[in-house]
Amino acid sequence: MKKTLKTIYAAIAGIVTVIITFFLIKNKTSNKKIDKTDKQIADNKSTADNAQGHIEAIEEQKEEVTDSIKNREQVIEDLKQDKETIQPETTTDIKEAKENIINKTKRRGRKPRKKS
Repeated sequence: MKKTLKTIYAAIAGIVTVIITFFLIKNKTSNKKIDKTDKQIADNKSTADNAQGHIEAIEEQKEEVTDSIKNREQVIEDLKQDKETIQPETTTDIKEAKENIINKTKRRGRKPRKKS
């Protein structure tokens, strides 16, 4: 009977040690998983910070572009108004141009062609 009690105690002790080692092993693997997820969370945060920096830079560029577009639109409007106010020069008449050409050729000592 003592032998059976010793074997029962040994079996119970073995079962308890197996259960304890099972929980210890499970705890180690869960700690590794927790560390891994913590690392992934930290990486995601750093990636999000980088993305936020890029977003801010893009927003600044967008504001600069919109400002330059507004300035160009204003310049275009000013040019349109100036265009409306400009008076074109009066062009010389064809007869006057012909006479000017003839007079200039006479001064240089050339003789204009006679009409036939």
